[in-house]
Amino acid sequence: MATTITGTTIDVGPNKLVANSAGNVGVGTSSPAKPLDVTGDIRTSTGILFGTDTAAANALDDYEEGNFLPTIGGGTTAGTPTYDDRKGRYTKVGRLVTYQIYIVWSALSGGAGNLRVGGLPFTSAADTYNSVTIYLDRPLTMSANNVAQAYLGVSNSFINIVQYSVGGGSLTGVPIDTNAAFMLQGSYIV
Repeated sequence: MATTITGTTIDVGPNKLVANSAGNVGVGTSSPAKPLDVTGDIRTSTGILFGTDTAAANALDDYEEGNFLPTIGGGTTAGTPTYDDRKGRYTKVGRLVTYQIYIVWSALSGGAGNLRVGGLPFTSAADTYNSVTIYLDRPLTMSANNVAQAYLGVSNSFINIVQYSVGGGSLTGVPIDTNAAFMLQGSYIV
């Protein structure tokens, strides 16, 4: 047998639990306008399931957003960059991380190998490759008739900067450049 409570206020400390005559329940509000109307934070210990789903693997159990400082360097030896500007921003929902990077450097000494961007806030999953969108704000030194591309490999927290011939062919690394500027954005699974 179900119990129905309407038009009732239950005092649970500084916040009130209210059930109104429309069947709406409010926490922290005395006039709930929706079936569940909460003013303030909601915390769950195991995540949120949607609809009729009951599988723990489908629970939304993580949300995070923040800033990070991307780094520029060589794949063999990082080197010492002089940054003019660098910014990184990310949002993580479940296992999906979406990020934006802007990085400008005016010198890079002592580095060796192909160019890469490090400092991503999480390591990518072991079973996914992830494409990255790159926009050159100040050009990189590349082979003639090549365009810049980028990718994030498996189990990595860095992005490889590569080049591809407009006439076809394979990807090759972009050597360390002493100064350049670009924006990167993409998403990856952790």
